[in-house]
Amino acid sequence: MECSGDRFAVPWLDQGEWSHGVWLAHRIFGVLAIAVLLVWACLFLEALSLRRAFLLAGGATGACGLWLIGWVGWLIKPSVTFAEKCDFALRDLAQLQHLAMGLLLAAAGAAEVRFAQALLTLPRRRADALLWPHLSWGLCVGWVGLLFLGHPQLDDDDAARHLKLGLGLLLGASLLALQKRRGLLDGEMALLDLPMLAAAALAFGVAALQLLTFPAPPVGTTANSTLPEPAASPLARPGPPLPRHIGATSSCGWLGRRAALCGVWLGAASLALSLCVAARKGVDWWRRRRRGPLSGNRGTACESEGIRAAADDSFCSSAESSPMRPRGAVCESRHK
Repeated sequence: MECSGDRFAVPWLDQGEWSHGVWLAHRIFGVLAIAVLLVWACLFLEALSLRRAFLLAGGATGACGLWLIGWVGWLIKPSVTFAEKCDFALRDLAQLQHLAMGLLLAAAGAAEVRFAQALLTLPRRRADALLWPHLSWGLCVGWVGLLFLGHPQLDDDDAARHLKLGLGLLLGASLLALQKRRGLLDGEMALLDLPMLAAAALAFGVAALQLLTFPAPPVGTTANSTLPEPAASPLARPGPPLPRHIGATSSCGWLGRRAALCGVWLGAASLALSLCVAARKGVDWWRRRRRGPLSGNRGTACESEGIRAAADDSFCSSAESSPMRPRGAVCESRHK
């Protein structure tokens, strides 16, 4: 996407360091996409339980997001002060988008981990009734795809790669979030559900391919006249001069700075929601521990009952068809 706007100096950023960081970020993100695909493939092949699938996928997504946040705030140049890197991240469009992507991925991973915890401690019907983890995941991952559509590009080839990448993430996140919300990932599926899952897998596969094959930005003359000459790097290939997009405050239309700022707020709010829910669960557990042996035993029994109910949730419902014993008696006998 063509961008235009004001310029500012980044005297501490070497073009070779930027090239290496961008190359590594694309590879890590690509490995994440492949790992998520493998996790869900193992689930469909019944090699993983639903809880472990959500836990692994969420952990990998969250770790990728935390790494990206760490790269923006520290790893890009450890010798530079945190204030200078924050100023660069807030003023430069590409780096602001990287920060938003990191927050969005961390929030998406936290939402999946929260749903995995709900599958462990709640009856399956109550866990399936949770709406916000799947909505949060789909919205955050889809917004990452939207940011790729508005990412500053070097040339037409890079623009085409990011177009495929962004559309792949948008389509894959939408379809997979819908299947997650309907609770059909580990149950019997309708005839139309399989094509939707296949389309989601294909979309994520296309995105992973674009990420894993994305070349390092060429190093020639610097993108900003105030940047020092690039240091030697085995990952930085020589090439033509870069367009002036690093150190730019341009908006790139509505998909640029506004979408990046919205992504920062969306990722931060979604991550805060997951952390607040986890903190509330932790406080409830701590209160049960302080109530004494009897209350603690009751809390433990309730948790155990919730775990057992997740495995035999259909026990009481199956008693409805029994002419020998009413449903209430069956359910009461389970708690005695």
